[in-house]
Amino acid sequence: MRSFLVAILLITCLLPAFASQQIVKIPADGSRVFSGSEREFMFANHGSNADFHLYGSSKWAVRFNFPSMYPGITDCTFSISKARIYFPVLGDSVRVSLYSEAALLPSQLITTAKVLVDANVLDIPFPTTVQMQVVWLVVDYATNFQTRFVAASQGGGTHSYYLNTNAINPYFQNMMIAGLNCELLFGLLGNFIMDAPDLQLVSFGFPTKLRPRESVSPVFSIYNHSNSAVSDARINIEIGSPDSSFVLNQTIDIPGVIDPQTQYEVTAPGMPGYLINLPQNPMQLRITATLSSSLPEPNSTLTNNSISKVYNVFSYGYPIHLAENFSRVNMVNILGQAQSSFPNPAVHSLTYLPNLTDSLSNLASYQRLEWYGINTLPATVLNGRNRIYGYSATEYPAKYQTAVNAALTDRSFISSSTCTLMENPNESITINLSITNANAKLYAAITDNPVLNSRFFVGLFKKTDFGGNTRYVLNRWIAFADTINATLRNGGTANKSYDLSLLNLSIEELRINYRIYYWLQDKAGGVVYYANNSDFTDLLPSSVEDSYIPLASISAYPNPLRTGSNLKLSNLPIHGFVKVYNLKGQCVWSNSSTNSELIVPPTAFASSGIYFIKTTDSAGQQQQTIKVSYIK
Repeated sequence: MRSFLVAILLITCLLPAFASQQIVKIPADGSRVFSGSEREFMFANHGSNADFHLYGSSKWAVRFNFPSMYPGITDCTFSISKARIYFPVLGDSVRVSLYSEAALLPSQLITTAKVLVDANVLDIPFPTTVQMQVVWLVVDYATNFQTRFVAASQGGGTHSYYLNTNAINPYFQNMMIAGLNCELLFGLLGNFIMDAPDLQLVSFGFPTKLRPRESVSPVFSIYNHSNSAVSDARINIEIGSPDSSFVLNQTIDIPGVIDPQTQYEVTAPGMPGYLINLPQNPMQLRITATLSSSLPEPNSTLTNNSISKVYNVFSYGYPIHLAENFSRVNMVNILGQAQSSFPNPAVHSLTYLPNLTDSLSNLASYQRLEWYGINTLPATVLNGRNRIYGYSATEYPAKYQTAVNAALTDRSFISSSTCTLMENPNESITINLSITNANAKLYAAITDNPVLNSRFFVGLFKKTDFGGNTRYVLNRWIAFADTINATLRNGGTANKSYDLSLLNLSIEELRINYRIYYWLQDKAGGVVYYANNSDFTDLLPSSVEDSYIPLASISAYPNPLRTGSNLKLSNLPIHGFVKVYNLKGQCVWSNSSTNSELIVPPTAFASSGIYFIKTTDSAGQQQQTIKVSYIK
């Protein structure tokens, strides 16, 4: 928790909008704090992750509406035995109370309990069992900006409240209405009491990221809300895809008995002896899991028997992975040195200086910080979703290594990209970018298609010295959260063109000190689906003479190349990059080289002529160049 203390002091200058608000929300580490392996059923509105820590009030509340889970049942209550709460910091005591509701507010006290906060996850039993349809859980816990916080998960906020004492008459302020958009990590333990029996499919998924040609086993949990043992539960799995030739319909028979008021759970590595064979080619899949048994459940309860989700089964590796560092100037080298303890050539560290009191800061960096919704420094984001908040010399390296390992397993539907840089007579450079999906099959619907739900970023980053260490710092946005006007379905290419003004910039300076990074990212500030970069050394002269080409150990076959043939490159640098240029100095094709050989498709060569193959190592340093003739 000490890592947050310095960060908290920065909030005033970063987010002035909070000055008039009682509650301050600080990013947490996003770790899952409720394992879900307990046998008791927890009813909660949060997402089980500690995404935020909050302080500023001494009274917090969550409204629980139990019949909302069964909208077709008229007589549905919940028998409450305990409260389950996550506390970021140990110490002090907490009082939890249950209240009835009147006029959508807490009304009459029903029961209360007070305990010491001696564990992060506390199960607090009430003196008596309470059976209610709607109940308010009110938590008395004084918070401050140093040692006392409550925790919340990202999103929503319609069920969570804090006591707002800024008003003349204090009242419970809703988190969503206050703009905090998070749900408190408060839950209630107990069982549903209703006329009809019910099995609930609590969760369903897979323990690993899905890849083509693999066989995977699902993980899931089932809760038996009935008073009868169930011995014949089954889960039907329907799998559909954009490719009509790939559909599956399979059934998992649940072995053994699920006792009344207990949870049946399958954890990693998955259901023993049961495998789902994934398609041979990359594609999206819609997987629907439906739970059933001989238990006589009325149709109105089936809303919690089915889980449906679109999964990405992609195979393309990323040319680069982004490690975005949001920092004060005095922390840049500290983060860099910590990250260098776990080096990986595929991970490119980018530096943003969003605090406008720093001499090197800029609004572009602040804009990116705001887009992520980060409100503290320092922070590191790997591939858009693996986040590290704050800095601790003892904890940060291990957190960074875990985040990098997770990012390196990401796969994309983008197969390749090109970046063409051309100098214009009007003191500007035209940047032509294209991204291609060679054969991953995607859904066309806007709700499912990853392209239509993403935004395109192109940034100009400057090589900057920090005490003898070189970092790439955001200079300006060439494109910020731009849209891609294409679904990029199987075989599709999206083209984007931008102009970069050369005002106060020279070509030579660009070649020496600048680099372009571009990426496609989920529009909600989530996963980066694809990232790549280009140096301005790619602005080659309009004519390239053989005398400038060093002797090369890489080989290209066949050479000359004829129409329709693949070009096979050998002896390439491992974890490097390969780019193809025409005689005008335009980059017409690029890709990463993950091993010593690479196939360049015939589509890279638009017309007959001379082409130049340039290789760079993982750090972007030029290695070799060879000449290839193409005869069409």
